[in-house]
Amino acid sequence: MTNLATGTKFQGVENSGGRLSLAFDPNDDLSINLKAEFIHDGDKAGFGGINQGTFGNPNAVFFARANTLPNLVPPQSSRAGMLNQDPLLDRDAVSLVGRVDYDTDIATLTSITSFRKIDAFDSRDLDGSSLDAISQLGNEESKQFTQEFRLTSNPDGSMSYDGAIDWILGVFYYEDESDREDIFVLGADSAVGASVDSIFADFESESYAIFGQVTIHMTDKMDLTLGGRYTKDKKTTGHTGTTLDAFPLISTGYQTRNSADYSSFDPRVVLSYQATEDVNLYASYSTGFKSGGFQFAPFNLGAANVLFDPEEITTYEVGMKSEWLDRRLRLNAAAFMYDYENLQVSRIIDTPSGPQTLISNAAESEIKGIDIEILTRPIEPLELSLSYGYLDASYDNYEFTLDPGNPLTFDGTRMVRAPEHTLNIGAEWVIPFEESSLALRADYTSVSKAYHEPGEGRIEFGSGIPLTEEDSYQLLNLRATYEIGNYRIAAYATNVLDEEYRRSINALGSAIVGFTAQPRVYGMKFTYQF
Repeated sequence: MTNLATGTKFQGVENSGGRLSLAFDPNDDLSINLKAEFIHDGDKAGFGGINQGTFGNPNAVFFARANTLPNLVPPQSSRAGMLNQDPLLDRDAVSLVGRVDYDTDIATLTSITSFRKIDAFDSRDLDGSSLDAISQLGNEESKQFTQEFRLTSNPDGSMSYDGAIDWILGVFYYEDESDREDIFVLGADSAVGASVDSIFADFESESYAIFGQVTIHMTDKMDLTLGGRYTKDKKTTGHTGTTLDAFPLISTGYQTRNSADYSSFDPRVVLSYQATEDVNLYASYSTGFKSGGFQFAPFNLGAANVLFDPEEITTYEVGMKSEWLDRRLRLNAAAFMYDYENLQVSRIIDTPSGPQTLISNAAESEIKGIDIEILTRPIEPLELSLSYGYLDASYDNYEFTLDPGNPLTFDGTRMVRAPEHTLNIGAEWVIPFEESSLALRADYTSVSKAYHEPGEGRIEFGSGIPLTEEDSYQLLNLRATYEIGNYRIAAYATNVLDEEYRRSINALGSAIVGFTAQPRVYGMKFTYQF
C-alpha cells in the first residue's frame, strides 16, 4: 500500500532473522536438540489501512469533526491514499527451544522447554485518511514460557502388549506475562479536538493441562482411538485509562483489576477402518476449548469489567483417504460439522458516548461443510491437483446487546470470514535433464464472497456494514524452479492477475478502514544446501 503524501510503501515485507540449531546424541538412547531463533520486523511491514467511509458516504471518517470533512482528500484506490502519517513497526522476537528424548524399552520420555520474548512498537494512522483525526501508538512486551513432558509408547515394548495398542501421556504448562500501552492521539480534525488518551494493561496467564490418548488395534483393519485433555487456565489483568479531557474516546480516567479461572475436559474419539491397502475410512468426534478473557483496549470502566466467556466447539467428521490406479490417483474426502457455543467475536461500535471496543460471545453457531482433494499423475512428468471446500456457516443464536432497548439480532446470518465455496487447481510439469531438473508450476484459487463483520452486509445492521462484504476473487500463482546439485533457483509470481481484495478491515464504528491483500508480487529465491 502507498501513502501518497510521502510516497512511502507499507504493509509489505521487511524482516530479517537467524536460526541456530544444535543436535547431538550422547548415547543410543538419548538425543538432545537445541534451537535459538531471532526475528526482526521493520517499518515496511507496518500495519495500516485506507479509509473507505460508510455506505453511501465514502468521505465519512472515523471520529472526525463534521466541519473538517470538506478538507478530506479522497483515496486514489484501496491501495493508495493520503495519510497524515506513515505506519511504523519495530518488532523483535527471540525464541529458545530445547527438546530431550530418552528411549526406554517401554516408552520414550520427551521434554520440550521453550521461552519466547517479544518487544514491539507500532504506530498507525487509525482513521486511514488525510485528516488528522486519530492515530494509535502501541508498545508491548511479552514473555512466554512453556514446558511439556510426555511418554510415548514403544511399539515393541511390554506396555504395548505385542503391538495391540499405542498410547501417549503428557502434561503441559504455559505462562505468559505481557504489558501493553496504547496511546490514542486525537488530532486537530478529531471530533473533540487535540488530546491524548492512553490505556495501560498488564496480562498474566497460567495454563495447566494433562492429556492422554490410546489407539487400540481392534483387528488388522480397524483401530479405535480414545483421547482426552483437561485444561485449567488462570488469568488476571489490570487496566488503567487516562485522558486529558472529559470527551471520548476516554471521557473519565479509570483503573480496575480482574481475574478469572476457566477449565474444560475435552475428549476425542476416532474410529478408523482400513478397507483395502489403499483405502482408509474414518469417523471422529472431539471437543475443543478456547479460554475466556478480558477486553482489549477498553475505553471506559464498564467495558473493562466486561469479561467474555470461553468458546467451546464440538466437532464431527467422517471421511475417506484413498489412492487408486497404482497410486497415480489420490482421492480424499471429508464431511464435517462444527458446533460452537459462545463463539468469541470482536467489534468496534458507535455508542452515544463515543466509540467502544467489545469482545462478545455469539451464543450458538454452526458450520457444516465438505472437503474434497484430488491429485493425479496421468503421465510421469505431470501432476494435477484439485481441491474444493464447501461451508454452510451461520450464527444460530447471536444477539449483540450494547443498548438493551435496541439489541442487534444476527440469528441466521452468515459467519464472518467463512466463504461458501473455495476452489484450488494446480498443475506441475517436471522436465528432467542429465544432472538437473526444471519444475514449472501454476496454482489457481477461487474464493466466493465473504463478510468481515456480522450482518451479511445488510444496511439494517449499521451504515458501514454493507462495505464489510468482500466480493469473490481469484488468484493465479506461477513458479519455475531449476535444481542442479545442491543449488536451487526459483522464479515466482503471486497474484499474477493483480486481483484487488481486502485481507481484513477495521470497522471503526460506522466507518470502514480496509487493508488490501498483496498485489502482484514477483521475485527470485536462491537456495544452497550443504
